[in-house]
Amino acid sequence: MAKRPNRATLPSHLRLPMAQPAPMLSKSRYLSGLQCAKRLYLEVNRRDRAPVGTFGSRFDGGDAVVPLARARHPGGVLVDVEYGRHEEAMALTARLLADPRVPAVFEAAFLFDGVRIRTDLLLRNHDGTWDLQEVRPSTSVKETHLPDLAVQVYVLSGCGVRVRRAGVLLLDRRYVRGEGGVDVSALFCLKDLTAGLEPHLAAVAENVAAFRDGLGAAEVPAVTAGGQCWHPRECPFTAECVTPPGPFDVGQLPGSSKVVAALRERGIHDLRDVPPDTRLSPAQRRVVDCAVTGRAYVGPGLRAALHAVAFPLFFLDFETWSPAVPRYPGTGVYKPLPTQWSLHTLQRDGTLTHAEFLHDADTSPRLAFAASLVRALGEAGSIVVYSKYERTQIHSLAERAPDHRARLLALVPRLVDLLPIVTEHYYHPQLRGSFSIKRVLPALVPDLGYGDLAIHDGGTAAEMYGRMVDAATPADERAAIREGLLRYCERDTLAMVRVREALLGLAGG
Repeated sequence: MAKRPNRATLPSHLRLPMAQPAPMLSKSRYLSGLQCAKRLYLEVNRRDRAPVGTFGSRFDGGDAVVPLARARHPGGVLVDVEYGRHEEAMALTARLLADPRVPAVFEAAFLFDGVRIRTDLLLRNHDGTWDLQEVRPSTSVKETHLPDLAVQVYVLSGCGVRVRRAGVLLLDRRYVRGEGGVDVSALFCLKDLTAGLEPHLAAVAENVAAFRDGLGAAEVPAVTAGGQCWHPRECPFTAECVTPPGPFDVGQLPGSSKVVAALRERGIHDLRDVPPDTRLSPAQRRVVDCAVTGRAYVGPGLRAALHAVAFPLFFLDFETWSPAVPRYPGTGVYKPLPTQWSLHTLQRDGTLTHAEFLHDADTSPRLAFAASLVRALGEAGSIVVYSKYERTQIHSLAERAPDHRARLLALVPRLVDLLPIVTEHYYHPQLRGSFSIKRVLPALVPDLGYGDLAIHDGGTAAEMYGRMVDAATPADERAAIREGLLRYCERDTLAMVRVREALLGLAGG
């Protein structure tokens, strides 16, 4: 083959403008294209428009799962080349595939038809074929798994790799960790999806061509916002397409979504424009009336509901952690572990005290959590919570902490849930259809919030807990996380104290 001349050596009158390389696709970009052409275009050409951190994780939470999946195949070899050096990774992959002594290749790299992939697990069969397994930190097959596998099989086939079976390796929801550590043979369950691949595989070539053509366009594709903005995955670029709902959007109506859909079909998008004769439930009618009047609703039964308690009042909140891979003996896949509680105690004379517990050791928190909780709550007084979560966790904890079972179950009749009291007897236009404590608090107690905290939501709290108990996390960072977790949980229970106090004021004390 003749050597291609270097552009710099050509006479100036023969030099043409440098052509832009065609954008590459990948597994994730292919799935983005299936969801929405505009999402794919922005993901490739306008990544800076996405929220910070959108493209930071390769495994979507499965980085702890994938190494365990590899451990199921002793002798397998990892293509330990970073993603940006794809040609180097492909060269190493080719050598490993050609070596019959290698039974499995992890992160094998391929390129075909402008699509580059890295396969999670590629397992050698005796007949020269290969099994493809995609590792996912979920417990069920998702609709994205088939097209994900299909584009990989398309690329592998184009590269001359014969795939006998293709499937997803999922976490087995039935697995419970034993005393001997994680059993990787029992942690996973394989779902063979080979039989369902054909219709997806048949469309790959056409899709790839269309996606690459679209990526080369000068303008962002014009796509109308719709269900694809959130399904099957929420798009990180929704702000580009979706107009934020107004402060009185009909989507705030509680209950059946059919009512909202019917209103939108009639061109009614503002609560204040809902016709008076529209059939609504009492809760929906309150939302509409509050939007029209701009005033809060205070139900006649609010005072009685708030006073149906026995002092002292214990305002209680739990935080839990649900690791994908069971970390301690007797724990299961994604099973919540109660890790901390906060407790504000209000005496009849108005005295308010605070107590707290946080299990900060890398051991199962259940027994220490249960023992500390029953000690702190004693045997008398109403326990105020906000949602059914604490009730559910107390029942679960009682099953797994038999020494404390009786005292834990004795707490349940003392629980008083503040959430249904709020939903039944109070509404303010500022709630915008949500009764979460973080929406109710600013409406009732504007001087108290979460903005001053290092950790200000439950999802972040769970993630940070995992970092805190990880021995690899520096000591100073662990200490900072511990303090942040304590202050966040404390704020949740103080919020309940102040919300109840404000509601009492509205109800006449």
